[in-house]
Amino acid sequence: MKKHSFLTGAVVLAICAFVCKLLGAIYRIPLTNILGAQGMGIYYLVFPIYSFMLTISSSSFPMAISHIVAKAEAVGDKQKSKAILKASFVVLIGLGVICTLIVVCLSKIIASLQSHKVAYLGYYAIAPSILFVAGIACFRGYFQGKQNMFPSGISQIIEQFAKLLFGLFLSFKLSSYGVIYGVVGALLGITISEAIAFVYILVRYVIFSKKHLTKTTQNSTCQNYNFKLLCKELLSTTMPYMLGSIIYPLSVMIDSFLIINLLIKSGVSNTLATSLFGINGAVVGTLMNLPTVVSIALSSAIVPSITSLQYKGDFDKVKSRATFCVKITIIVSLACCAIFTFFAKPIVDLLFSKGLSNQIFNEFQVAYGLLSISGVGVVYLCLLQVFSAILQALEKPYLPVISLSVGVVVKIICEVIFILNPNFNIYGAVLSNTICYLTVCILNALFLLKYVEIKLGLFDMLLCPILCVALMCASVFVCDKILVLFLPKALSTITSFVVGTIIYVAGLVELNVISKSELRQISSFKNIKSSLKK
Repeated sequence: MKKHSFLTGAVVLAICAFVCKLLGAIYRIPLTNILGAQGMGIYYLVFPIYSFMLTISSSSFPMAISHIVAKAEAVGDKQKSKAILKASFVVLIGLGVICTLIVVCLSKIIASLQSHKVAYLGYYAIAPSILFVAGIACFRGYFQGKQNMFPSGISQIIEQFAKLLFGLFLSFKLSSYGVIYGVVGALLGITISEAIAFVYILVRYVIFSKKHLTKTTQNSTCQNYNFKLLCKELLSTTMPYMLGSIIYPLSVMIDSFLIINLLIKSGVSNTLATSLFGINGAVVGTLMNLPTVVSIALSSAIVPSITSLQYKGDFDKVKSRATFCVKITIIVSLACCAIFTFFAKPIVDLLFSKGLSNQIFNEFQVAYGLLSISGVGVVYLCLLQVFSAILQALEKPYLPVISLSVGVVVKIICEVIFILNPNFNIYGAVLSNTICYLTVCILNALFLLKYVEIKLGLFDMLLCPILCVALMCASVFVCDKILVLFLPKALSTITSFVVGTIIYVAGLVELNVISKSELRQISSFKNIKSSLKK
């Protein structure tokens, strides 16, 4: 099996992640139009608890497994790679069963604390998917450790496509019985999608093992690994990743209990508070996830890459790859920041025209404000993810935990202060998130500078992208004003954003923000076709 180069792996994950995020947006936008603000409010009450349980049972394991496998592969110990996969599968399935039972047994209590007793039905629908995700996590970590990103990426696309298909169909059919049943249909679609993705990646591993592992085993000295020692190594490696991964889902879970209750305490009705919470999740949550495609892809690719380079003692490449990741993250996140901040109204009007209304209050106006404020936080959110991944790859995994812990504490304090203030209301939640991201980003950057020299020129990495962003925004504004005279509003908006994106990319190339040597790394795409066949 050929390994992907670092850039190929990152690009593979970025493409797959982009497709996933696109499918996720396609899913959430019509879902919002089906369920409305109140239904999405209930949906986003259930989802944080689910995400928290995923973090405990599986989400933090793929990066840890890839770390261990990358170490073994660096010294040619393929037997250990296979042994750690078996150990992790046993551990994760056990954790998946436990977390599934916890969600089912405590669902009514949790729903009551969230001020929506009927939400327990949603927990019943989504709980089984925790077990499937646990199984998927084992194989994703294994393949990523071997620097083969295709199985992870394709399984994510299958997962999102199945969720889109089954989630929208079931939510549409069941919503006729009431909002809560529409939510149940959407969550049941997630369970079905995870089951299908698990079957795919399991079959992919079986095919891979028949082609490669049998031959490897025959040609290598058989070595037995103690199961308990492997589990101990897995858990000890996973713990810092889990602590780093669990803090933010924990804060989101706290939000599911905190925000609605704070809004009610400030004088807002239960129904209105749920709708405001739903707008924040449906609009801001959906769109803020799109820019993180690149940062998450880079983060997933850089951990096994830097781990392998460290063991080989190639510290110059460690520095260059860390710098490259930060550079790409800045370029992408600055553009998204400008788009969300200055073009919130056309984006919301284009995507959520059927899901929002003005019957009880001006939901559109709230959505515009929330997206504009959240745009500033895009840069901090993307950078903190990449900084955290680099620190973890450098075997400093507890440093991101410290910074994220501080950020979450700051966030909760800000939420209590801002949301209870009638002048901020739900806007206080978005503002608190932005302050949290900024805090974590600064702390991670300070930690990172101690271990890696990242050379980012002020002119090349800040002034040039800002100039390109300004040109992009101006071109979008002018194009929209002209095209709207000849085209429908939706088509005019889409075309203007496409033109703006082309101008932004052209400006970056013309100003040589990305060097020719970095562009030449794209030649590693010749491995993609052969990798797909494997």
